Amino acid sequence: MFPRISPCDNFAHTFLIESFEAGIALEVGIGPTVRQALDLNYVPIVVSDACGAKTAQNKDRVLTEFADTGEVIVVDTNILLPRLV
Repeated sequence: MFPRISPCDNFAHTFLIESFEAGIALEVGIGPTVRQALDLNYVPIVVSDACGAKTAQNKDRVLTEFADTGEVIVVDTNILLPRLV
């Protein structure tokens, strides 16, 4: 089954190819969002130091999984912020 594309997603794909991800629950909130972004052909950018997790080991595991895919860009705010200004 193909992913359902909403008018909002269609508009976003016209102007965006990247999505920034940050939040409190890396393993249960951000992870699924990143996988969905990949399914919709976005390039997810995960801001590692702006993400939380239940344990440091969980955080390291999920960030390593993202980096290993080769499809997710993992950065920290020291790298990201100067490029946005």
